[in-house]
Amino acid sequence: IVIKFKILMKALIIGDIHGNLPALEKLLFLEKDNYDVIICHGDVVNYAPWSNECVQLLETIKNTILLKGNHEINYLKNSYSGTNIVAKTFFNTCFPEFKEFDTIKKYKEEYLIGNFIVKHTLNNNYIYPDTDLSTFNIKNNYIIGHSHYVFNRYVNDYNIINTGSLGQNRVH
Repeated sequence: IVIKFKILMKALIIGDIHGNLPALEKLLFLEKDNYDVIICHGDVVNYAPWSNECVQLLETIKNTILLKGNHEINYLKNSYSGTNIVAKTFFNTCFPEFKEFDTIKKYKEEYLIGNFIVKHTLNNNYIYPDTDLSTFNIKNNYIIGHSHYVFNRYVNDYNIINTGSLGQNRVH
């Protein structure tokens, strides 16, 4: 998603790349010179075989803000904490080859741009287009990922945008 903010900055906000280097390279080629900053809301790693290469490529780009997702947290803890058998199997395959721990350790938790907070998810939940958000006490605008579904919702006069997934997009 490319968003223009009133601060006259174009931000390319991406996430859930999941080691999909061809998808990342294609996006960067297509959006070349079309943004002032890249903000990645996490999950650069796991699933596809190019986690190291995705981390390394993002490190070479100027004006890039990198945030931790649950997969970076799992990598830093050296274990997969979820119950999804597919994700666990990929973790067991991809993790032994991963070398960029010092780099992902520096990723931030969230980032404020304009009047939006960018982070991987809210309260560590999968937020879908139809998720009941009435108990979430939403008091900010958010740009998130994690569920891999693209949507834009309004809750309590606040905007919640999910960018979907660059590496494993899903449709609802």
